[in-house]
Amino acid sequence: MSCGTDGFFAIVAGPPPVGTVVEELSSVRFPMFSTLVSAVVYAGLADALSEKKDYLLLCPTNDAFERAQITVTGSGGFALEGKHLKKEEVAAVLENHVVKLADLANVTELTAMSGKKITVSTDDNKRTTVMLEGGSSACVLMRGFVSSNAAFAALGRVLK
Repeated sequence: MSCGTDGFFAIVAGPPPVGTVVEELSSVRFPMFSTLVSAVVYAGLADALSEKKDYLLLCPTNDAFERAQITVTGSGGFALEGKHLKKEEVAAVLENHVVKLADLANVTELTAMSGKKITVSTDDNKRTTVMLEGGSSACVLMRGFVSSNAAFAALGRVLK
């Protein structure tokens, strides 16, 4: 996968983070993660991700969910290509995005909360790609975000 500059975005400046990763992602500074926050809440992972410490959350953007054809339904649930997803199915996808705290520029492999391996590579232009074992890959659009309990990075695709 080639990581171009498409999909890069600016973050609205604001005060230093003091909230948990879920609180930070829910803030007005990060509207591009509203689908992810809805998925975390729907899957029942908000408390776990707020209590857990020292991890890296690989955050698919709203556009990434749209590309994966994962949508929020009118009832607040989720669907994949129009088919309803159970909470456990959404949680299983999200668990591919939670890894031990690491600097993506200095690692080549991570293990996701789901148990799957994630290969990390950086090209000559310093663009980083993550590839899920037996699954998809995503460009890291931005990294270096922090919260009171975790770090997070923006992904251009959902790892599934």
